[in-house]
Amino acid sequence: MGLHQRDSFAYVYAVKGVGITDFAWSQQMRCYWEEERNVAKVAVARTAFDYCNEYLAATARHVITPLTSRCFIALSQTLASFSGGALVGPNGTGKTETIRCLGAL
Repeated sequence: MGLHQRDSFAYVYAVKGVGITDFAWSQQMRCYWEEERNVAKVAVARTAFDYCNEYLAATARHVITPLTSRCFIALSQTLASFSGGALVGPNGTGKTETIRCLGAL
């Protein structure tokens, strides 16, 4: 996860993303604390979900690449609009693991 964070911040810096409304910043997965409701929020693009404090044990982490980041954005947007999404591709390319990683975040 550390390499992904480094690359993400390097990208935001390189494209001169300076505001919280810039897409370079909003496409990153972010965590916020909402004082009014006393709940943690996980946000991606224009979508925010309540973090429900699930403990999934210490599992192996999925490698987050630019492609998986784009999948996270697309799937988060479909969940927010109460739609469904499906990853399509050849066998053995990590589609199921990408969905599991998004659920574990």
